[in-house]
Amino acid sequence: MALQAKHIDRLRFIREALDAGFSIENIATLFEAHATCEDIYALATRRVAELRDELGPQALSAAVLEQLANKCDRTGPKTDCALLAVLNISHKARGAPKDA
Repeated sequence: MALQAKHIDRLRFIREALDAGFSIENIATLFEAHATCEDIYALATRRVAELRDELGPQALSAAVLEQLANKCDRTGPKTDCALLAVLNISHKARGAPKDA
């Protein structure tokens, strides 16, 4: 049962990252063991530029991702990355059971 919950948790995180503007390829990088907070920040800022090139300078997904990237202090391991922490909090909040 715990393994199933872990998979559901990962899928929810992936959904949140997609909603924030990351591509599938970007998300694969987020899961790399050797990635640092600085790597994740660089990935996010590159993706912001790509989204603006693809969708225009006012692209909402670029603005959302840029706000997330600005939370990142760019130091330390990815376990300390504020950007990833926000994605984790968001997906856990979405996955919370609704009150009946």
